[in-house]
Amino acid sequence: MKTVLLCLVGSLLAGSAIAQKTYYCEMTQSAVMDGKPTGSSLAKVWMKSPTVFRMEKIAKGQKIIIIANGSNIWMVNMARKEALKSSQPPAVLAQLNRVGRVMGADLNGFVKSGAKKVGQENIDGIKCDLYRRKETNGGVLSLWVMPGADQLTRRQLVTGNIQAPLAPGKPATTHALRMMTDFNRWQIGKPMAASLFTAPQGVKIVTQPTGMQGMRPGQR
Repeated sequence: MKTVLLCLVGSLLAGSAIAQKTYYCEMTQSAVMDGKPTGSSLAKVWMKSPTVFRMEKIAKGQKIIIIANGSNIWMVNMARKEALKSSQPPAVLAQLNRVGRVMGADLNGFVKSGAKKVGQENIDGIKCDLYRRKETNGGVLSLWVMPGADQLTRRQLVTGNIQAPLAPGKPATTHALRMMTDFNRWQIGKPMAASLFTAPQGVKIVTQPTGMQGMRPGQR
């Protein structure tokens, strides 16, 4: 099972003040299915505005960089020295602007989808609000949110016996899943050079007008 999953994201975070801040975080993700590790990934994310951001991700020894700058988006494969360039659809740009951040803005949408606050827990000495919701596939999704007006996500955890196919085209079967995503080293107001948000020099640009559909908020 692939460890890169789409997670629920927040929407309608308050005000333009969020959109004008810069955010930086580091993300780690790991998954265990039926007691066996299925993979892990690391990422660094720079967010200059809702539609201007950069994600550097390492999974299975391969580094992929996703760069968005307004309607332009590049997916850079550093091993191949190649960047696929496409356009973000207007619907994706509108969603990014509503949410305010491409990462770490999960709380509002999570609560609107039925999650309830179940208490507080300390993570690395920070007391976080804990929210939980049962999924329709049998899993339980937990969300830890750091204190403060920005409501930054600190951790997501999916656990439980879920119904899922092991491969495309295969029938769904029951599996014990535990997938954790941590968001560490948050920095607000970090200076960010303009060069972070365009394709690196020395890579071949391949225009892909219809293939890529943009990067939605919360996409890993």
